[in-house]
This record gives sequence, structure tokens and C-alpha cells, in this order.
Amino acid sequence: MKKLIRISAVLISLLMLSSVFTVTAFAESKLLVHGKFNFDFANEMTEYINEYRVKNGLNKLESDFSLVEPAMIRAAECSVQFSHTRPNTKLWMTVMDWEDAAAENIAVGFSNPREATDGYYNSEGHRINMLGDYTRVGVGVFTADNGYNYWIHAFTCGKTQ
Repeated sequence: MKKLIRISAVLISLLMLSSVFTVTAFAESKLLVHGKFNFDFANEMTEYINEYRVKNGLNKLESDFSLVEPAMIRAAECSVQFSHTRPNTKLWMTVMDWEDAAAENIAVGFSNPREATDGYYNSEGHRINMLGDYTRVGVGVFTADNGYNYWIHAFTCGKTQ
């Protein structure tokens, strides 16, 4: 599995030259998904999360690619099964190895990063995570071929392996 994650990281890094790219297969969960990862939306959403944190007297979160990659994976998985449980029936956090506290927010249907961030903020449970005692965030955005956007926040204050 770690080899697959490393291969995925290399492929995602190479494809990041284009901030939006098409995915036709997703090997880790043995799913077939169709759509696009959107790094521009993910970066924009990270800025909006930090706006809310600053307005609430909190430090900004660091955007961390070691969290962005699994957030993108989770966004694609949520296009198949919208749940904190992965399509392989494991908990969401198994998308990577966690060393410390973590939280995940998931959403679907919002059309742009501002709308999605505001939607999260207006939901008590999601807002608690956004304003939580975390130091790093990874945001994943996957637009399925049906036009729905799947939005993921992965928060941590620890280290990932």
C-alpha cells in the first residue's frame, strides 16, 4: 500500500503542472471514478478556511501536500460513496498513516470554494473542525463527470508518516 501511495504521489506531483486533471481510474480503493481533481479550488478553499480562523483569533493552518493528496483521494472516493467510511469499508483516516489527532469534513454539491467554505462554517460540527486546535490542513476537491463537486478537509496537528 505504501508503494502505491508513493506512486500516486509521484503521479499527482507530475500532473500538478495542470491544476485540474482528469481521473479515470483510482487503483488504491480499486474503484473506477470519472472526473477531475481541482487544485485551484482546493488552494482557494484553504485561503477561506484561514480567513475564518483569523476572524476568530486563531492562527492560520499550513497547507500540507501530505494531507492534500489523501484529501483528493477521499474526495474521489466520496463521489462513489459519500461517507466517512471508505468504499473499502475502512475508516476515512486509513487513507494514510496518522500519528496524531485528525478530523475530516466532507461535503457535496457546492459550486465554488467560497460557497463550500461558508456552508461548512454554517454547520456546527464542520465549523468546530475548521476552528479546532489543528496546525495543518489538506483540502481535496473532486468534480465528478455528473458535475457534482466533492469537498474534503483533512485536519491534523501531528505528523503524518
